[in-house]
Amino acid sequence: DVSSDTKLKEAVKLAINNKNINTSTIQRSLSISYPTAYDIMMSMQYLGYVSEKSNLHYYEVKITLDEYKKIFKVL
Repeated sequence: DVSSDTKLKEAVKLAINNKNINTSTIQRSLSISYPTAYDIMMSMQYLGYVSEKSNLHYYEVKITLDEYKKIFKVL
């Protein structure tokens, strides 16, 4: 749905800005439930925007800002 697409877009931008990301950061930053943040995190991983979780409980960002702008049609 549109709201989850918007949250995904916000989460990807957050990840790019932070250089890495985890579910709790998405939850707090986007003011959403943990299960919703987890679903977004898994979508980001499935789509190849982030790596698998490292042993530090963070996911490494694999998408660049330029790729983000193309995918999400941001100017």
